Amino acid sequence: MFFKKCDVRHVVLVLSATTLLSACGIGDLVGAIPSISDLNTTPEVRYLEGIVDHLAVHDFAFVEAQLDERLLHPAKQADETGVIYSMPTDEVSAQGREREKLRSGIAQAASFLPSERPTRIEAIGWNVFAFKSLTKKNADARTVTVVLEYTYPTNRWAVVSAQLTGQADNLRVASLRVSLNPAPLAQVNAFKIQNQDALHYLFLVAPALSMGLCVFAFVQCLRTKHLKRKWLWALFTLVGICAFQLDWATGDVSVNLFRINLLAAGFVRQGLVGPWTVIFCIPVGAAIFLWKHSQAPAVVEPSHGSPVVSESD
Repeated sequence: MFFKKCDVRHVVLVLSATTLLSACGIGDLVGAIPSISDLNTTPEVRYLEGIVDHLAVHDFAFVEAQLDERLLHPAKQADETGVIYSMPTDEVSAQGREREKLRSGIAQAASFLPSERPTRIEAIGWNVFAFKSLTKKNADARTVTVVLEYTYPTNRWAVVSAQLTGQADNLRVASLRVSLNPAPLAQVNAFKIQNQDALHYLFLVAPALSMGLCVFAFVQCLRTKHLKRKWLWALFTLVGICAFQLDWATGDVSVNLFRINLLAAGFVRQGLVGPWTVIFCIPVGAAIFLWKHSQAPAVVEPSHGSPVVSESD
């Protein structure tokens, strides 16, 4: 469904560098990139605030008029030359039913908003994605994801996340999600150690062990004399593969078999108020080095002179 209640904890704040994109002609398409202090004054944030204001008073006709044309008129498609043609009648009927679902979703999203006026509105996410086609006409695209947090006097917090298409002076709504939280996202996603279950404490110990083993193997590698390709071995001792990841806020665990981490561990937060992710990997490099060089190097007694230590591979 287009409008729905969801758990919006994964908030990403990405401020792109327009200087990198301008060489490809994308800088103009992306538009001005706001600083964190100016985030609340961007056209996209102001536009979304207006949409929520109309949604809160059940002005559904206004909200529907602001939807992306691809949602309002799904029966029309454009070919590669930009010419618009109509779909068959049966498909038009099916798309009409989908549009009724959109209208129902608008009303459902409005039901999640408290009736009282908010005491504070804060932008906590702003992410721009731009696509510029070098071969097709009218194929350029710009999508800005905006996340707002509303504070209400009844100790309730609403998070509104929307995808907006078009330039700053001609924005349209491509998707909108609303959720209610018992506390601000910064508090919901805070890194709390007290009163956690065994899985959370396991993910505190495991990264420390993985990182400690990497550091120990790295130091041992540097202290090993007559070691061929020492710097390659040293870098290899810091590599961990197969990442185990814990979303600290939800307790969800995921496994990425192909991820590689230096020091075989990591702590990552998505944006300014997003959830923390704790990561640890299998310290393959450290384990192989310590296993291969666990025994003392062989000592060869020459026919005359002092003992010579053979070089390790």
